[in-house]
Amino acid sequence: MFIELVNDTSRHNGGSYVVGPGGEFLLQRDEKPDVEVIGLHIGGVRDLMRNGQRTWMSPNQLRPQAYVL
Repeated sequence: MFIELVNDTSRHNGGSYVVGPGGEFLLQRDEKPDVEVIGLHIGGVRDLMRNGQRTWMSPNQLRPQAYVL
């Protein structure tokens, strides 16, 4: 699975971030506008879903420490 990260300097903190399938922090960008493609192993998402764990796709899983407003 690939994620395309578009870093938009007009956002709140000026840097985009990527959170992995288990909610783990993967990458934080700086304030420069840029595009980056990140590859993730799709098996990790599948295994989390089979174990009944919520993944980054769950609307009920919020990580306030990941959001800088």
